[in-house]
Amino acid sequence: MSIRKKLVVAGVAVLMVVSAAMAELKVTPYGAAQYRLRFQHNSFDNEQYDAENDRNVSQAPGTFDYTHRLSYRMGVRATFDDQFSAQFQIGNDWNASENVNWTSNNGPSGRANADRQLYLHLAYGRWNPGFMFIEAGKVPLSSNGTLDLLYARQTTGSYESAAFNGWGDMNNSAVGLKVGVPILQDDFKLGVELFHSMLNPRSFTGSIDAETTERDIEQNPRPHEMLFVLTVPMQSGPLRITPEFTFITSREYANDSTGGVDHEMLFGANASYKVNDGVTVNANVGYGMMSNSGTRDETEIAGVAIEPKMGFNGLLIGVGTSIKAGPGTLQLAFNYANTTEWIDVTGIDDITTSYTYGDIRYAFKLHDRVTFTPRYRFYLYGFPEETVGNQAGNISAHTHSRFDNRFELTLDMSF
Repeated sequence: MSIRKKLVVAGVAVLMVVSAAMAELKVTPYGAAQYRLRFQHNSFDNEQYDAENDRNVSQAPGTFDYTHRLSYRMGVRATFDDQFSAQFQIGNDWNASENVNWTSNNGPSGRANADRQLYLHLAYGRWNPGFMFIEAGKVPLSSNGTLDLLYARQTTGSYESAAFNGWGDMNNSAVGLKVGVPILQDDFKLGVELFHSMLNPRSFTGSIDAETTERDIEQNPRPHEMLFVLTVPMQSGPLRITPEFTFITSREYANDSTGGVDHEMLFGANASYKVNDGVTVNANVGYGMMSNSGTRDETEIAGVAIEPKMGFNGLLIGVGTSIKAGPGTLQLAFNYANTTEWIDVTGIDDITTSYTYGDIRYAFKLHDRVTFTPRYRFYLYGFPEETVGNQAGNISAHTHSRFDNRFELTLDMSF
């Protein structure tokens, strides 16, 4: 057989293989856009010190704002067979959305510094032979209490904002490896899932000696800051419960001869119960904590430690319900979170910052692909009280609380 005929035969064979593979591959594109009209009112309970009368004067200034907001996402799901699938999705911050202005409209003067937030939501493959599953890449990862606290901690340094700015701001996904094993699949379902990722990998530095050309490599003594999330989903009839444990290794590192580290631990759970076809209730709780027990210098001078014990902990509690009512669905949610920072010098002193959040919305369809949602949310931020020593115990000039009201009209369109 001539080389030309061999190439033709090989080409036909490749086409047959590709055609057979494409016949099994199912690709489904999807996307959604959301547009919001937001009316927002903010008020602050402030205290200013009146030096002339030696007293604090309470003030409650307020502001009103009106904005347009845009959220969008699009992606594709690919299924090869009953064991392997993949998904890719891009978009902006679907929860927070982005402010509509001249720049976001591609205004000519703003293209160089556009503030659009397009980024990758999902990019992963899933292999599921039945007895287990493996997902790798930017994988779906929902919070069961602890990840909301983790997100708040990563972005603000404390836990209390988890009542509002939770894991949903990450589009419920993260880069890493997730492995799951179904243990029971009868009337009572039970499984175990472990997600692992890197938050801050250890770095290396290197240099080359100009004379000897020898390479000098130094390793950062700080250990890897790694993330582990263990969940145990279980279900019995209409009741679902998912305990969750999150562990961050080497959150803080003592850059001295001791090489001590502090780890962060978070515990939580989510539960939902389907009362009937029209009513579902849910609840979640999370608790996080960390102290300087591993990195603290325990040296004492005259019986007093030069570095006191200190740390912080945080609590998140949330409840909600979904009720079918008339042509749509009513959703209610209430969250409370706080952060308590403590220090032990001659006894434990602490301050607590809290955040309370409520959400009421009613969604109904104008079309199979169009949903209209009026929505009201409130936010109450409680700041800690502090004293000023040179003013005989008067409360310092500061903000006691902040109260926000948000009214929104939202239009969702999807395919």
